[in-house]
Amino acid sequence: MFNDLVEFLLSFLDKWFFWIGIVLLIPEILKKIPAFRERSEKLPLKLFWGAGIGCIFLATFQTWNEEHQKVSIKSTYIEIATENAPASPFPVFQENKRTFINFGERNNGHFLAEDSSGYLGLVVRDLNKRWNAQNEPPPTSPEIENQVFEQFKKDAPKAELRPKMSLDPGAWNFGTAKTFQPLSEGDAIGLRYGDKMMYMVGSIQWRDGSGTHEKRFCRIIQPPADGPVIVLEPCLSHNDYLATAKH
Repeated sequence: MFNDLVEFLLSFLDKWFFWIGIVLLIPEILKKIPAFRERSEKLPLKLFWGAGIGCIFLATFQTWNEEHQKVSIKSTYIEIATENAPASPFPVFQENKRTFINFGERNNGHFLAEDSSGYLGLVVRDLNKRWNAQNEPPPTSPEIENQVFEQFKKDAPKAELRPKMSLDPGAWNFGTAKTFQPLSEGDAIGLRYGDKMMYMVGSIQWRDGSGTHEKRFCRIIQPPADGPVIVLEPCLSHNDYLATAKH
């Protein structure tokens, strides 16, 4: 930490001396101009003191901005993907069993993502009208998805917290989102035929050189999900990156 402080002060002094040099140079330049020669020799001393103080603020900002830029370029990003995830058990919706859906997470940045961890879950929601998934978009909205996430946060303490791990640049990790309890017969049938809808929601956090970040994700499982491929459609919201993790 002491070395960092010394480096910051040296950088600040370098910039401050530069601007002080500019301030002191201006009167000398004015002396070379006949129209300003007399005025330049009568500039009040307090003007130079004020300029010196102004240079302190300017040099401090420049130094801070440089350090901020150094930190920003150390950021890395985790993305959620399903195309390379191991196959989930089929059919996905089975009565008296918990639903499991696998997914992948990848470090798409150029730096190590440390202590990557998160809460994952599957949330079932009743629909007012049967969803014809082959011909209609998912019957969702940002308002509904907010409600789903609020429900998920209430149930999150029951979720299995994915163990912390670090991801190298370009590295993959695979996780599994699960329902918090086994599906009832009504849930399983409703999900297969579009009378209910299942959301896969979660939040992953990690650390890098610029702080702790969060990736929220939300997908909708398209029925009937009997295999061999699961179609996961993105929600309208909650697929975002938070530069500073909320929790």
